[in-house]
Amino acid sequence: MHNSLMNSLYSKDIASMLKGTNNSNRWLTLVFASLIISTSLMTTVSYNVYAQTALPSGSADKFSLVPVSKTVTSHPCQLSGAKGWICRTITTNIQPPSLGTATVYLEGADGSETRLGSITNSGTINNIPRGINIKIMVSGGFKPITESIYTSLSQTNYAYTCTADGCKFTPSNPSHTVVVSISSATSPDSPRYLNATVVTPSRINLSWWIPVNTGGSAITGYKVERSTDGGTTWTTVVANTGSALYINHYSNYFLLASTTYTYRVSAINAIGTSLPSSNAFATTSPATVPDPPRYLSASTVSQSQINLSWWTPVYTGGSVITGYKIERSTDGGTTWTSVVANTG
Repeated sequence: MHNSLMNSLYSKDIASMLKGTNNSNRWLTLVFASLIISTSLMTTVSYNVYAQTALPSGSADKFSLVPVSKTVTSHPCQLSGAKGWICRTITTNIQPPSLGTATVYLEGADGSETRLGSITNSGTINNIPRGINIKIMVSGGFKPITESIYTSLSQTNYAYTCTADGCKFTPSNPSHTVVVSISSATSPDSPRYLNATVVTPSRINLSWWIPVNTGGSAITGYKVERSTDGGTTWTTVVANTGSALYINHYSNYFLLASTTYTYRVSAINAIGTSLPSSNAFATTSPATVPDPPRYLSASTVSQSQINLSWWTPVYTGGSVITGYKIERSTDGGTTWTSVVANTG
């Protein structure tokens, strides 16, 4: 998953490369090798890709949707009195049923699709680039198909030819292997799209995206920092989250109400830590009463002593807990007596 995500920022560049420039009609086809190089590999490896620096001007292929009539010949004979048997030859051209609509898509490295053209029942879609992933889909007709193809670097025209007996797609997808040398891994780029959202007066949720460039090594976690002075000084909230997804989440609890918190996040891989992301900030809402304490436990120490323990509430109401009120009951909770009004 990570590899496809890391390639996402390059998809727009691919399209512009494929379209060429005003000074040249050549197709650049090394782009797919360079995309795969950005994955989290650290050594020399082999890929099933096509590699070529340039192709002659006008190098583009086409796809055709071709209905072909089937010629059927019959020789019916009829007995006609004194003339005996009279036979004749009948030739009939049988057309295939409707072929439907064929559409050719350019497939981006991030999973996106760009429509190159559509035809219905018959016709041709021109200007299919070479050395690129395409998808040809024929739907709504006689024999629907979907073909995913890495287009050849040599002249290749694609066709879906149908008769009344069936259809045939030509040609099959070729395969080539090249060897690509990959440089040593580095620390990753900064995380993207950091966002901070207030949930309660004492909680802010963070979310961010994995970096496009992981440095050639898998992201192992993120460092989360916050500031209460607009980014002049920073405090580490968590040194390493220990997890890395495409879209990451972290909840920061026990905050003060009506306070502006600024956050930044850094990505971590086996090589090192990235530069921090851009800052995101959020201001907590006004304080309220806290939630109840958690995990209250009572332990008998002697005939005259019971020890109590509990955890602070997750939601403090956005204000520092200043103490706890302790009550006890001797009738199972029907009536209560205050043991201490405030532990302080």
